[in-house]
Amino acid sequence: MKRLLHTNIFTTCFVLAYFLFSFAIVFLLAMLHVSGIYASALATLLLYVLAFGLPSVIDYIALRPYTGETPAQFFGFRRLSGRVFWLVFACAILVQPVMMLISSVSQLIFQNVTSDTMYQMAEMPLPLLLLTSAVFPAFFEELVCRGVLLRGYRETPTWYALLIPAVFFGLLHLNFQQALYAIAGGIFFALLVRFTGSLWSSIIAHFVINGLQSFLSWAVLHSGLYELSELTAQTELISGPAMVLAQLFAPALLTALTLPVLILCLIVLKKQSVPAYPAAKRSSFAGPPLLPTWHKGAWLMYINLGFLLIYCVINEVAFV
Repeated sequence: MKRLLHTNIFTTCFVLAYFLFSFAIVFLLAMLHVSGIYASALATLLLYVLAFGLPSVIDYIALRPYTGETPAQFFGFRRLSGRVFWLVFACAILVQPVMMLISSVSQLIFQNVTSDTMYQMAEMPLPLLLLTSAVFPAFFEELVCRGVLLRGYRETPTWYALLIPAVFFGLLHLNFQQALYAIAGGIFFALLVRFTGSLWSSIIAHFVINGLQSFLSWAVLHSGLYELSELTAQTELISGPAMVLAQLFAPALLTALTLPVLILCLIVLKKQSVPAYPAAKRSSFAGPPLLPTWHKGAWLMYINLGFLLIYCVINEVAFV
């Protein structure tokens, strides 16, 4: 079976498992009369283990007779040197203004359906919040989207391998406001994996981004600043075009300052990692020359993307 077709079959099974387990977990918790923020945390953790972790493990077991790879080799868990680790960490910090700017722009177009949920989650104890919003998402989302999906696209053109998994990753958030900056994040994570040859790079960056945002939400909620911001919004001290400019000014300014440094760090990272990790040459972006039939099986991914797109549209309409 062609690798692209196999990967897209895995993606279809993953999407089905994702929705199946999502509804099953909610139904189970309702039957057990479990509710509140701890029920939400439990549902999130179970979903990541069952919908993300289980299909990935099954895919590895199914392919192991043909690949002969260990789990570390299959998913790309290659060790990072200290210098590469800190470069990845720096990139994760520097990319956040870019993602904040995209998020701010998307909020002008689409409904922000996650802000209230984010602050509800911030009511959890900080360790539990980081576990549910940073540790598990970073590991399991990267396991699927970069460990399995990106790897399966190594026999496709580089632009295609960068774009399609990133679009899938973005739409998997099931709302357009998150999807736009998640697509940018997916491309960024894929570049890290390409440059380092290691899935740990995208896991670390994903954790830093989610962890920092979760900590800031937690700090704002518990410092009383959230109530102050709500009061300011209700009194409409700033409105109209002035509000738009105020919303975009800070992330735009930060992006202008950090983007050149981010690009420089990515260049250094690419130069630093390749000599140190010859295995990177055999990463998800390297492989045999492209065949004229490389796109065989791509249609199945387009169906998955179409389904997720329709779900995002329904979400958008439902929150209008």
